[in-house]
Amino acid sequence: MKIDFTHQLVDSEGKTVLEEDAPVTIKTVLKRAILADATPAGQPIPVDEKVKRFDIFLKLRSADSNTDWTLDEIALLDKAVMVYSTLISGQLHYLLNNKTLP
Repeated sequence: MKIDFTHQLVDSEGKTVLEEDAPVTIKTVLKRAILADATPAGQPIPVDEKVKRFDIFLKLRSADSNTDWTLDEIALLDKAVMVYSTLISGQLHYLLNNKTLP
């Protein structure tokens, strides 16, 4: 499976999300999510999952839109992005599951 890193996240008005006057990249948001120390419920990430998350982080650093991702990696990324608001996590969920945003 592939991830479209060219996709732009949008705010509630449909405008591209910016950080320091530049579009926020999918790769940056995914790296931040996968490195989170706690679940959305505030529970610590289990040790065995931390190792898997770090492996995915290393893969993300050099990834591009042609990088192949396993279903397990996608599932862990999809779980990790839930640390964000509904608007951002929803967009990332659609992207990671090859769903088309309306």
